[in-house]
Amino acid sequence: MNPVRMSALDATNYYNCQKKYGNYFGGGDMTSLIVLDSGAESPSFDDIRGALAARIALIPALREKVLRSPGDLAYPHWGTDPTAPETKFTEMPGDSWGAVLDTVRSIPLDGLEPLVSAWRGYVWRNVSGAPGVADRATIIATKVSHTLTDGRGVSQIQRALFGDDAALAVIPGHGNPSAKVRLSHVLSELARAPWNLRNFQRVARSASPSLLDSSDFVAVEELNGRGSRFAFLDVRHVGITDLRWAGTVTETGLTASSIALEAYLAKLGVSARSLSAQLPVVPKGIDTLSLPVPSGNTAGIGVVVDLAVGTLDPNERATIIRRNLADTIAEQTISHLAIRELFERLPVQALQANAARSALITQVPWHIGLTSYSKGPADLTLLGDPVAFMVGVPMLRPGLGVAQKLIGLGDQVTVAIAASDAIPQPELYADLLHAAIRREI
Repeated sequence: MNPVRMSALDATNYYNCQKKYGNYFGGGDMTSLIVLDSGAESPSFDDIRGALAARIALIPALREKVLRSPGDLAYPHWGTDPTAPETKFTEMPGDSWGAVLDTVRSIPLDGLEPLVSAWRGYVWRNVSGAPGVADRATIIATKVSHTLTDGRGVSQIQRALFGDDAALAVIPGHGNPSAKVRLSHVLSELARAPWNLRNFQRVARSASPSLLDSSDFVAVEELNGRGSRFAFLDVRHVGITDLRWAGTVTETGLTASSIALEAYLAKLGVSARSLSAQLPVVPKGIDTLSLPVPSGNTAGIGVVVDLAVGTLDPNERATIIRRNLADTIAEQTISHLAIRELFERLPVQALQANAARSALITQVPWHIGLTSYSKGPADLTLLGDPVAFMVGVPMLRPGLGVAQKLIGLGDQVTVAIAASDAIPQPELYADLLHAAIRREI
């Protein structure tokens, strides 16, 4: 089998994560917490990392790193990472839930370099005070480069790491890893570049893709202030039935966010004519496309949804938000699917130029970020200890000061709210969001 280059979507995330391009704090890596109920005592650190290393041996994507082409003139490739996986786990100090969260707020700032390693792990043992865990918890944080995969892929990796053999078969792969990127690969890509670029431009014009119109966006300083670091992380559990009153968990999360944001700004003495949330959505039909190379990242659409502020009746507000979400997804899916296959044939120079342009953006045209994933049934274990819950740490950037992730496991959803140092009274917003989920406001 011949080695294959990185997909255009993986490469786009690689360039966006580089310090010279990246906008997200720490480069936009995905950080998650897996919390195990360990009863009276956690397993030893050596046992924990040994058990995880044995599972990693079954997951090719976690045994690869990025290889750059000579002069960065062609696509990067995935190559074999010779580093022993157990050495990528670090035992962390701190034996309380609060101490863990204090440390986790700093982890996103320490960005990965996928040329060295596309992931890292952190372990806390014998932690007290983890919500919903009666005695001691073992907490494992995974930090995964967005180059390697996306949130959907991380979900499958996590299930595979903690005992779900069926998940091993559905983890997105990268193809056959290269030993190095040869000059012949570079010359072959450069020869095809003009033709591929013309084809992409032709189809993109005929598809008339719907670009986000940000001309009427009005930033709200209390949400879009240009912070410089993570300053707040709130984690609480919600029963899944409590997140279904406005439709799906995502739709209820959007509606509750709308109500809470409006109440939060009112308490700060601020009014907003409109508010919006951005969330990733996997469009229907994306899995049926024939791509020229395997991709660890699914082609998700970053949809921006108007939150219908000012609508007094919460049920009417929920209906409007559901319609806004469905209409936006439908509108963007058609054009997205039309150009997705040709996007994979774009010259790498086009991806680099796009990353450079993105780095100049100082204000995203939405007010908060929201991500919602189900991690499947609550049947995961490590060394006999059950996984009690998972936490997705939201990503922040200058100009996007509030974000939240809703992570489901079994019949429980863990809501994580993050805020930068530019956001006033983030604990007030967290309280209001949960009051809105409970339909108390």
